Amino acid sequence: YLCNYYNLPKQFLIISNHQSILDIPLLFEFFKPRTMRFVAKEELGRHVPVVSEMLRSHEHALMPRSGSPSVMMRVLDNFAQRVIDRKWIPVIFPEGTRSRDGSVGKFYAAGFRRILDKAPMPVAVVALDGGYKFSTLGAFLSKMEGGAFRVKILKIYDTPSSKAEQVAILEEGRQLIEDQLHKWRS
Repeated sequence: YLCNYYNLPKQFLIISNHQSILDIPLLFEFFKPRTMRFVAKEELGRHVPVVSEMLRSHEHALMPRSGSPSVMMRVLDNFAQRVIDRKWIPVIFPEGTRSRDGSVGKFYAAGFRRILDKAPMPVAVVALDGGYKFSTLGAFLSKMEGGAFRVKILKIYDTPSSKAEQVAILEEGRQLIEDQLHKWRS
């Protein structure tokens, strides 16, 4: 880990690139003892040993991949309320899915903006690297000795006060992550 703790606020939203299911335990370790909760796809809440039970029992936001946008927004609204009430650190991967090759995909704004609208707070941009080499648990177990994971807090933004500020943070955050990945890999 490349740990460079800023003076972190008591509560903040984390946005990060997403490379593998290992990103979640990696972020838990990096930010401990803080209590984090993730926005994850609903399918992870079923049929994945240990992970599914943890996501359900610890009340992470499990997002349906299809269906009405109003259902998705309701899930995020309920999650944002729990974040406020329980002083959790919410984590969202704005790409919406893992990168299979380690590149940074398009960042989507809807979930990020909805959480901030309901639970305004500062935003931390975090870069992750190394997980794309282990897209499955089997790949991780077979290459354990050669793995190098990196985590770095790139910037802490003050609480955005408008949609334009939210969008600007997301766009700049994506570029900061891309730049950091390029530095690590050069």
